Amino acid sequence: MTGAVQWLDDHRIKNTRWDIFINKEGKRDRRIVYDPNAGDMWARFYDLETGEPYVCDRDGIKKKSLEEIGYERRNGYSWYTDAPQEVFDKYPQWSKKYIK
Repeated sequence: MTGAVQWLDDHRIKNTRWDIFINKEGKRDRRIVYDPNAGDMWARFYDLETGEPYVCDRDGIKKKSLEEIGYERRNGYSWYTDAPQEVFDKYPQWSKKYIK
């Protein structure tokens, strides 16, 4: 595997998914929950020193979980995504063409 694909493979987040719920204030809210049937996800940001995913409020202070940041940032930003899965879907064909 090439380095970028290997990095993505090493940083998959398994068995988790977005959950939308109504919080105690009666607002639509989001959280990440364990789900053994969920597909893989990746964080938007990873700490370059630890390799761990992080989230933050507008102050930029790194937090480990969505519950540690404010409502606006928790719900107004795509902290986790499955978009890198497309790399794995296309990699076999791409590697046949470009990796000799």
